[in-house]
Amino acid sequence: MNTSNITNPALSQSMEKVLLAIAFLYSVIVTVYSWGIIAMHQPVWPLPALYFLELVLLPGIALLSAIHAWPRRMHITAVAAGATTSFAALSLFSVGLYYAPLALLLLIGATLSRHAARQSLPALFGIFVLGATAQALGMLLLATA
Repeated sequence: MNTSNITNPALSQSMEKVLLAIAFLYSVIVTVYSWGIIAMHQPVWPLPALYFLELVLLPGIALLSAIHAWPRRMHITAVAAGATTSFAALSLFSVGLYYAPLALLLLIGATLSRHAARQSLPALFGIFVLGATAQALGMLLLATA
């Protein structure tokens, strides 16, 4: 079996861009749907609207970083994946389950970016945990304010 295509950084970058575009579109669709459902039952501003805006901006910035081949795109995508995972876990019983596939798409995108940039897996994991921790602390601080 020829594995040269699997280890090709250019192919990884192309797959990363497509995957992050899908993640961005998914985030927009899920956010518009969730916002509409929640707005029928409770006020949306400032929370959960700020969370919803964040959940569209994170994959959008990750997509921009991949399209423009920013040198730190792995870090940006890993932070986005960590923050989205944390949001999905903390809001699991409301809309979090809808955002779990987004977190997975972003994590795969970060892994492809890591592969293309030839970065280490522990670095990716550390940045992912940093993003998840920052999101969790932010959500908990906003929820108690």
